[in-house]
Amino acid sequence: SFPMYVDSRCVQGSDTPTVKNGQAQWRWRYQRRDPMQAQNWAAAVWEFGPNIMASTFRDWAQVGHAYQVKAGEAAQVTPQIQALADEVTAGISDRKAQADALYRWVAQNIRYVAVYLGNGGLEPNSAQSILDN
Repeated sequence: SFPMYVDSRCVQGSDTPTVKNGQAQWRWRYQRRDPMQAQNWAAAVWEFGPNIMASTFRDWAQVGHAYQVKAGEAAQVTPQIQALADEVTAGISDRKAQADALYRWVAQNIRYVAVYLGNGGLEPNSAQSILDN
């Protein structure tokens, strides 16, 4: 069995389970009489709002490592991607201007919808498959 690491904020309960018949149980209670006001400026409400996070990863460093293992594979530059990058940056010698040209090309030509199945939230699609589709 895998260990479960739990962190909670602004909820009543415990991050330590009660074990009954070999089953670990966590219980929390959350109550709010008035709804939270929408904060369109907030990029990550989970960083300050009430939440419960549970994972078999011990900490964010483990999450980052697991992501890098898969993301590194997915980000491989294929000959087709290199040829396209060379075409987009043809005649541009300044590295910053090259990055800007590549950014503009991606923003104008790539539409990506993430569908998380299985490891989908942790395992990105390959750059080549995104370009192909």
